Amino acid sequence: MMFKNIISNHSFYGIIRHCRDVFFSRLILGRKVKLVKLPFYIYGAKHIAFGKRFVAGTNLRIEVLALLPAQKPSVVIGDYTKFNDNIHIGCITKISIGSNTLLGSHILIEDHNHGVYKGEGDHESPCIPPEERRYSYDGIEIGDNVWIGDHVCVLSGAKIGNGAVVGAMSLVNSVVPPYTMVVGVPARVIKKFNFDNKRWEKVC
Repeated sequence: MMFKNIISNHSFYGIIRHCRDVFFSRLILGRKVKLVKLPFYIYGAKHIAFGKRFVAGTNLRIEVLALLPAQKPSVVIGDYTKFNDNIHIGCITKISIGSNTLLGSHILIEDHNHGVYKGEGDHESPCIPPEERRYSYDGIEIGDNVWIGDHVCVLSGAKIGNGAVVGAMSLVNSVVPPYTMVVGVPARVIKKFNFDNKRWEKVC
């Protein structure tokens, strides 16, 4: 059935590309992966755990960098999760993405920043080149059954609860409660799912 769908939805060259992408994604990323379309760029593969049947579109870019002496970085992706095209994940601490989660296109997920710009202690001087500034960082957690729209930025310290919906072009840098819908820069809750009447209801 799946092969029939591939044939009906692709040209001859599309079928050749699909078979090529399946072969190379499983060869490089492991047998759990269903499909990652070429081209993709993976750095620090030993720190990445892909769940069963992971799928990603073109231009997936994941960089896991061991830049902190006492910190072992990791990216963990759950089962049956799907990414669309042009996803960039940058990690120096820990990023976890749950199962059955769907990401749109052109999304940035990054757990660190070049420089310290808030909190106690000295902040970073703008006279220092950005590449030479200290890292500020905090882990990111994205739950199960989350839907993240196109052109979203998920930054350090973000925690997106199960079943949440993040609207297109939003910026998430704090906690998104489970079963809520958020939009904006920074993202704010506009709706919450009511399990009694099975409806998304506006939040005042």
